[in-house]
Amino acid sequence: MSERKKEVTVEIDTSLYSAIEEYSASAGVSERNVLNYLVSNSLDEFSSNYYHLKKGYIEMGKINLEISNAFTASENEALIYIQEE
Repeated sequence: MSERKKEVTVEIDTSLYSAIEEYSASAGVSERNVLNYLVSNSLDEFSSNYYHLKKGYIEMGKINLEISNAFTASENEALIYIQEE
């Protein structure tokens, strides 16, 4: 099975490009391989961070719902007291 590829043009500043050139030359790998590695690892890290943030928000949502439910009776009591005045 052949792997389909898409070419993407990205503008980066010259100092970053120089660092990629230097690393490629010293490591003996192509700039394309360095860039593919960097993009792949960045996406993996982003995906992991996104998953953990999403999981945290879901957990906090459950906790917030429990807190809200725990105080519903006292909130209703306070509302009735305010409305009676």
